[in-house]
Amino acid sequence: MHVRLVVSALLAGAACTTPDYKFAPDDAATTVVIVVPAEAGPSPDAEAAPPDAAPLEGFPIAIPTTGDFADDCAAATIPSANVQLVVGPSDGTRRCTIFFFNNPWGRSYADAKASCAELTHGAKVGALASFRGQDKADRVKAQFPKNMSPWIGLEVPPGADALDRQQWTWVSGEAYGYDGFRSGAPAGASCAHWISPQPPEANPKAEWEDLDCATTKGFLCEVDE
Repeated sequence: MHVRLVVSALLAGAACTTPDYKFAPDDAATTVVIVVPAEAGPSPDAEAAPPDAAPLEGFPIAIPTTGDFADDCAAATIPSANVQLVVGPSDGTRRCTIFFFNNPWGRSYADAKASCAELTHGAKVGALASFRGQDKADRVKAQFPKNMSPWIGLEVPPGADALDRQQWTWVSGEAYGYDGFRSGAPAGASCAHWISPQPPEANPKAEWEDLDCATTKGFLCEVDE
């Protein structure tokens, strides 16, 4: 009697875990069919898990909470960063404001925004800087480098018209009232950065313009008292 051997593999994911032997007698030979389960693998339709986001180097950063807010801010010594206490003369608001230089802190707008959210003072959480009036803008200009060009917390919400200044919003939730866009801006991008206005400039208050959000820049964070 002749024996014919047939080996067959199950599709991936089959429940069978041991070979299944079947005998099919006939007049000339006996056929032995051995069904061997294939190694299980992911379904071809399975969605690949996204890679983990890259860590934000240098963060989180905690400003000391050992004394007066001004002392705490002054004690926040961060390499390659300019730390200043900015006080609003109109309302007395005190904010520890930190300019992270592009080298080595450069980030896209989204990463800069995430980094500022990892800057803390006790229970207070930081954010990209926002401006509600001329007084704060003037104080920032007086206390930080003249040629700085960092991200600030001004953006266009999803679905809003990037060309309409009044549809821009501050990440802090403050209403966009004080208008510091330079002449000709915004021009269609969705994120804003600080600029050093170059004469001639039709808007003497010009402090910022829009820019592609993927651009790598330094950024300006602040934490309230």
